[in-house]
Amino acid sequence: MQESLSRWWVRKYKLPSNHELFQDRTIFEHLVDFYLDKFEQNPIEAQRNKDGEIQFTETGDELIDKWEEQIARGEAPDLNEAFSPESLAYLAKKSKQARGADPYANMSMKDMFDSVSEQANREGLTVGKHGLTPRQQAILQQDQHRVLQDPPQIPTFGFTEDCDD
Repeated sequence: MQESLSRWWVRKYKLPSNHELFQDRTIFEHLVDFYLDKFEQNPIEAQRNKDGEIQFTETGDELIDKWEEQIARGEAPDLNEAFSPESLAYLAKKSKQARGADPYANMSMKDMFDSVSEQANREGLTVGKHGLTPRQQAILQQDQHRVLQDPPQIPTFGFTEDCDD
């Protein structure tokens, strides 16, 4: 890759690839310069239309060109046009199933807590109390597991949750 870039650079600037102007630039900087030249030679460009709106033209895909024209006019394109009726029906079915699915159905409180903790850890979040010693954290974790396995009986004073009656 770097060899191709150096050949391109030598042809463009008429200087050797050991020149300090070539050596002082990063590969990323050379790639940006290379792709700017490439796109100028073979443009699929964003142009301003008669209303002054930026619009990509001549992308080679009729549907994309149509959507770009709609966007430039301020309209929202129907992206579902790209899918077959069978694909749309399948996506609607899966979407409906996903909305109705409870990821924690049939889980105990402890299993649910462990699942959420694992997900948080995968995402780089810390589960626990900050500023506690490892011994204090271990005691707190034991207490949490005990409470989750045997939740205390809290008086409700006659109130219930979400009755919808």
